Amino acid sequence: MKIRVFLVILVLSSCLLLFGCGKKSGLEGKVVDGKGSPMAGLKIIANQVTPIKGYEQF
Repeated sequence: MKIRVFLVILVLSSCLLLFGCGKKSGLEGKVVDGKGSPMAGLKIIANQVTPIKGYEQF
């Protein structure tokens, strides 16, 4: 019985690792003005309007 519980936990843990639970998400890019020149010294804030289940912390 203990071996069966151990195997179930092992399989579930492996599935979580394989399917990407805990992946970090992010944005990458540059901010440009109307002429296409890069802008420096800006602070970008992104808010999630409608939380997605599992990603409420972003």
